[in-house]
Amino acid sequence: MITYISILRGINVSGKKIIKMNDLRKIYENLGLINVKTYLQSGNVIFQYYDNKQNTLEQKISEQIKSEFGFEVPVIVLTINNLSKVISNNLFKNDLKKDNSNFYVTFLASEPINYNIEEISFLSLF
Repeated sequence: MITYISILRGINVSGKKIIKMNDLRKIYENLGLINVKTYLQSGNVIFQYYDNKQNTLEQKISEQIKSEFGFEVPVIVLTINNLSKVISNNLFKNDLKKDNSNFYVTFLASEPINYNIEEISFLSLF
């Protein structure tokens, strides 16, 4: 069984796209996902499943939310191993001059079409 973390974008923000966490848990459980746990009202969900098809899970969750609530929600699904790699590859984790509470990571659902690779590479050094 694989442990996953899903990140739902744009729910419960400024009174829009409201989904109660109990309702969100039920959606995941109805999809056959196991040991579903939500985090506050964030839309972050930890669950387990037997299959290793992240893209399929993203699509299934998003479609079920659209069906039950009538609005689209982008869903990103990561394995616990994906997230562990992000944490372990943090360039600043051993830098005592950096405040760990200020680190920020962004996950993209797809590769950006237009971006300045030189600027991104430069910014990733800081």
